Amino acid sequence: MRLFLKTTELIDRRIGWDKLPPVLGVAVLVGIRDALREHNLYDTCQGAPPEADPLPPSDYLTVRTANGSYNDLSAPSMGMANTRFGRNVPLAEGHAEQLPDLMDPNPR
Repeated sequence: MRLFLKTTELIDRRIGWDKLPPVLGVAVLVGIRDALREHNLYDTCQGAPPEADPLPPSDYLTVRTANGSYNDLSAPSMGMANTRFGRNVPLAEGHAEQLPDLMDPNPR
């Protein structure tokens, strides 16, 4: 798996996934996504993630669900409604800006 991730990162940097034939481009995107999940994202769920509604296997393989569950079959609740996004910074190290820095640059 590590070899696959390193290879896809190298191909993306040298050639670019968008310049490859569609099948190879998708494979490179899968590798990039998995590398980002493995190295860059921190879980933001406080405790256990919410459970996704159980669906018959044929349903979630062919259609999108209304609440966003089963977009990733290995983690059915990832990206589901009322769940938090993954972060690039651990929660303990992140902090909200305070006024007046919060408004610099001005959001308008």
